[in-house]
Amino acid sequence: MSVTIDGSTGITLPDSGALSTSIGDAINITSGYVSGIQLGGTAAANDLDDYEEGTWTPTVNSASGSLFKNSYIKIGKQVTVTAFFSSVSWNAGLNTVDNLPFSNGYGSASGFSATDTVVIQQATVDGTQIKFRAATSGTNKYLMFAATYILD
Repeated sequence: MSVTIDGSTGITLPDSGALSTSIGDAINITSGYVSGIQLGGTAAANDLDDYEEGTWTPTVNSASGSLFKNSYIKIGKQVTVTAFFSSVSWNAGLNTVDNLPFSNGYGSASGFSATDTVVIQQATVDGTQIKFRAATSGTNKYLMFAATYILD
């Protein structure tokens, strides 16, 4: 079966095998023994074969605070996490956000506290946690983090 767009065959629906398009080969959804979506070509490097989203349970310095909202999205080896604590404490200097949903990754993070004059100086993802340096300590404060990292 074919779908015609502007006088040319745009999408072909075969009886078996892959759904494909002749308009720039932008998408190829396969069936049978191979599964996933291929973007920009049919090579293995173009496979979108892993997508997941959900929530995670982060802690700050191995202590729980009131967690307001948290989520993650994983596409292939890239993971993006967010966490918003409504009542948490941290120290001036080095701190950690633990329990990342996927471990063994490295990347960048950003942190923000909307209360007082807390300054997050540096934040990175290092293996299994977000490490951040704070200019001042905070007690029962709001703290928000976002991080994107690549899994090994």
